[in-house]
Amino acid sequence: MSIARILARGAAAAVVGAFAAGSAAAGVLELPIVQRPFEHEEEQFGYDPAYTVNIPSFDSQNRPYIRSRGQDIHETEYIHTLRDGEWVERPFLDTVKEAVPDFVRFHNAGGFNGGAVVFDADDALYTCLEVRREGGGRQQLLLYSPDYGKSFQVYELPGDQMSIEKWTGHNELSHPPLIQVLEHRADHELGRWTAHYDLYIIEPRKQDGGLYLEKTGPVTNNGLSISRHSGDASFAASHGNRGFIVWAETTDTNEVPGAPTYVATYDRTTNEVTGKQHAGYGFPPNNGHNTPGITLDDRGILHVLTGSHGEQFMYSHSVEPYSTEGGWSEPEPMLTTGWREEDRERGRQTYVGLVAGPEGALHTVFRQWRRQVDEHFEDSYYGALSYVRKKAGDDWPGEAQVLVVPPTGAYSIYYHKLSRDRAGRLFATYSYRSNAGLYYEHEEGRYHYKALIMSDDGGTSWRLAATGDFLRGMEAGG
Repeated sequence: MSIARILARGAAAAVVGAFAAGSAAAGVLELPIVQRPFEHEEEQFGYDPAYTVNIPSFDSQNRPYIRSRGQDIHETEYIHTLRDGEWVERPFLDTVKEAVPDFVRFHNAGGFNGGAVVFDADDALYTCLEVRREGGGRQQLLLYSPDYGKSFQVYELPGDQMSIEKWTGHNELSHPPLIQVLEHRADHELGRWTAHYDLYIIEPRKQDGGLYLEKTGPVTNNGLSISRHSGDASFAASHGNRGFIVWAETTDTNEVPGAPTYVATYDRTTNEVTGKQHAGYGFPPNNGHNTPGITLDDRGILHVLTGSHGEQFMYSHSVEPYSTEGGWSEPEPMLTTGWREEDRERGRQTYVGLVAGPEGALHTVFRQWRRQVDEHFEDSYYGALSYVRKKAGDDWPGEAQVLVVPPTGAYSIYYHKLSRDRAGRLFATYSYRSNAGLYYEHEEGRYHYKALIMSDDGGTSWRLAATGDFLRGMEAGG
């Protein structure tokens, strides 16, 4: 059945059971979403989607793929995708169990260690997972499917942490996505949520119907731990035989401006990393939340945001297209408002989500600490889920658009991720959590209040995503 015929069934059928047509959830949201205690998107807007609420990825036909998760941070079993207007499951659990005979369970695979599905230019599918093995050991895995998830191959990855290159808009992925792995080298006396890691790049290469994994020598012996539960921006952006990578490093002292952040070029023809350049600092130093992100725009310019744990992301871009060695702009703060202290304001943010739009605009989603700048929690501070767009050729506006106001002040986290489809539409997923006593005293798991919002006008307006939105995206194609 054609997508046009599915959409023509009428408004109720267009969402295919995602949530009631005509409800507030089906239309543009008045931002910010102001959550009430224990009354989140489901109660406030009738949000009850048929799809798994996780970050979507898209093949060349703009069909969505979403890795499953529930409330548990560990468990996942299949990839959700749309066929003939219905959500279908592409299971991989049994394949993983067969490949790992001493399999006990997945570890942090429900999104806490990232949940991205990635397609290369041939529409081969990749996703990374970690499993617990009998005896207490853990193993990182790469799942590969040459047939849209109908079958999977399983490959063991080295190291203690990993991150896969995501499609962020203009990295062409004419080859399989690059993988970053970190192997623990030594504990760090001054570090918080980190240690000293040896950082390597793995390039999967197609061979005889499967993959061969090529590993570089160490890019650095002082890699900083990476945060994947929130933000999870891409560490790489590939073009042709080159992959442009970004990472942060540990230092032997905390008397530095922050975690030094570097860029370099991986050459697929030589399996070497060259052209290392400094691209800024992410404050504070030696903090595992300072995970940076990189993307390419439509002109080939590289854009980098450093990480931060409660301070400002620093922004820098390459001077020359498709080059880490042709010079970099002076790092500057991305956000300059939102947190008021007496007579001044500054930006405070954590967990980079970063993609590039069709016209070269940059889009970011992050947790923002806000204080005395609006009507919310005026006697305290709060953690918002916020969004900023930088149009091509413009400076960063300095001010953020608040997407979600939490139900409690002080600490909040959203486990957010950001992606875009082949038509340039934006998708942001989040799952609210607070350490306040009001929440999680009696509830198991973390992913209780999950939502997926989308924008089809470049971030100007947002709405809760319905199945009909995905169907319309498939009709529009790439």
